[in-house]
Amino acid sequence: MDKEELKNFLRNQIDIENRIVRRVEENTKETKNLLIRELLRGIAYDSMKHANMLSGLIAILESKTPLISEEESKEFLEGIREHIKLEQKAIETYSILIHQVTDERVKMIISYILEDEKRHHALLKRIEEAIIQKQTLTEEDLFNLVWQFSVSHGTPGG
Repeated sequence: MDKEELKNFLRNQIDIENRIVRRVEENTKETKNLLIRELLRGIAYDSMKHANMLSGLIAILESKTPLISEEESKEFLEGIREHIKLEQKAIETYSILIHQVTDERVKMIISYILEDEKRHHALLKRIEEAIIQKQTLTEEDLFNLVWQFSVSHGTPGG
């Protein structure tokens, strides 16, 4: 699949995800059962997340993902690291809770949430390692780029 075909495929998937969101909104607006409504809304939120991620992939394919500065990187890393700690705490809490609950319906939902938290934690760790660190443009990187492509390499007159 070439780049244009992939972008078209991703746009189609975004449309599907958005249709899921609209359908859930239509189906749940009159629902009185809180659990069913919120479970379906949770699926819709996942579909919104998927559409956002797919849009990000299109941006990557179109080279519309600018490098981030050292300052931005530090802010992102600080926020992501805090988020990782919170996700880890949630994993620990749900892991304890799941063994204390006897109602199978509650256990099923807690189990689902626990698996989500584990996926979130793993994704945040990968973001921390792969995306943030690799897209940070340091002053040293900038200097090296300028030096590498400089005709004279700093000597007078070339």
